[in-house]
Amino acid sequence: MERVVGVGGDEDPVAVPATALTEAGVVEVDVSGRAVVVWALDGLNSALDAEQIPEGRPIGASWAFDPVLDEHRLTFTRVGEDGYIDTETGSVWNIFGLAVSGPLAGPQLDLVDHTDTFWFAWAAFHPDTRIADVGT
Repeated sequence: MERVVGVGGDEDPVAVPATALTEAGVVEVDVSGRAVVVWALDGLNSALDAEQIPEGRPIGASWAFDPVLDEHRLTFTRVGEDGYIDTETGSVWNIFGLAVSGPLAGPQLDLVDHTDTFWFAWAAFHPDTRIADVGT
């Protein structure tokens, strides 16, 4: 069963395949003309695959943010297991969208509503979903 990260809700539903997101680390999508950046986080296991969660299949998690800060559009790449860097300033961001070092240290990106779920569940409620072109 394929997992996806769904963004856009009923307005402009977009699904990012979780396997592609995990591989890429960062995926940018357009939702109704608005940029959204989706970040992958490793280290979380499924509660559905084994008697004990630590024995479950690794599924990771995700966060989605508005990549515009003070009217400046930022682009991100993943560094390490749980860090992200913006290519414009070299600032380092944590999984919560908080700039932890570099020229932009201090501010936090605005969180965008998103859902980590199975494809069949997302598609049942959002049949007009676009699949994100991850380019991996």
